[in-house]
Amino acid sequence: MDKDMNAPVIVFAYNRPEHLKKTLHALERAEGADVSELYLFADGYKGERDRQQVLKVHEYLKEYEKHSLFAKVHAVYGEQNRGLAESVITGVGSVIEKYGRVIVVEDDLLVTEDFLRYMNAALDHYEDHPDAWAVSGWTPEVPEIGALKTDTFLWYRCNSWGWATWLDRWRLIDWSMKEYPAFRYSIRRRRKMNRGGADLADMLDMQMQGKIHSWAVRFAYAESMNDKLTVFPRETKVVNCGRDGSGTNCHDKRKESESRSGRCDGMNAVTEVSAGQQDTAACENKKEYNWGEMLPDRKLDKKIYRAYSGSRRHCLKWRIKSVLNRLGIRKF
Repeated sequence: MDKDMNAPVIVFAYNRPEHLKKTLHALERAEGADVSELYLFADGYKGERDRQQVLKVHEYLKEYEKHSLFAKVHAVYGEQNRGLAESVITGVGSVIEKYGRVIVVEDDLLVTEDFLRYMNAALDHYEDHPDAWAVSGWTPEVPEIGALKTDTFLWYRCNSWGWATWLDRWRLIDWSMKEYPAFRYSIRRRRKMNRGGADLADMLDMQMQGKIHSWAVRFAYAESMNDKLTVFPRETKVVNCGRDGSGTNCHDKRKESESRSGRCDGMNAVTEVSAGQQDTAACENKKEYNWGEMLPDRKLDKKIYRAYSGSRRHCLKWRIKSVLNRLGIRKF
């Protein structure tokens, strides 16, 4: 792909037409939308319970194609329900093979006006960085991050609330997880993956046991095993507007225990977005960026880890359950 071109933007949708409208409206306001191609993947319905809402999404997108502000729109309408995991794997796979890089957004995210400019600039800058695995548009709510002197930093955990990556990284992922048997009982590998949060290795166990259906945890596994890091912005470029119980993979704060258990495919749900972050217009809007090239210092590293992992007591409880689960002991 020519570096002078914007990366294509992919939006995944299912059964939330009102959330999707807000997402697309915010994306259209982002600088560079008019010179970006948009790919829309609308999943099919599972049965009569979700049929009406899914068809509303399809109808809306067919009208949207006619008046979109993007340079070009490509829409794919699912006749059957694939689920988010398979939709992302196949959808991203088809587009990234053509363009070499992609920017991905789900149907419950609001982005800032400089989101696309930041994501494309980061894709250019970090393409040849030996440690970069992906670019995140979202940043966890850790106050100390705001004191960084650089506009970005690298860390151990990929995110799905507005992200981007490159073809050569995408091709490193084994979605069938052939290496999982060696990972399951390897203390070294599990600790390595859990540098990005105490829940990651156990979330992968749940994926392999069929308890969840997550593309993101397999994406995170490949990142960890290939010794890569995700690029984060100092100022978040994304707000999640779907934490109202309407989603199939993420739920509201009352469901936080499920989110900590890996039942949120985005793997970001432990941290709530603050009221101050919800004003997307107030986020930083830079023309140039002071790029960070390494992990934050040890103190900030621990703060970010806690934001994802919860309290020490919660981490200890999680580890005990993890060991018992791998030993086949369900209760204690």
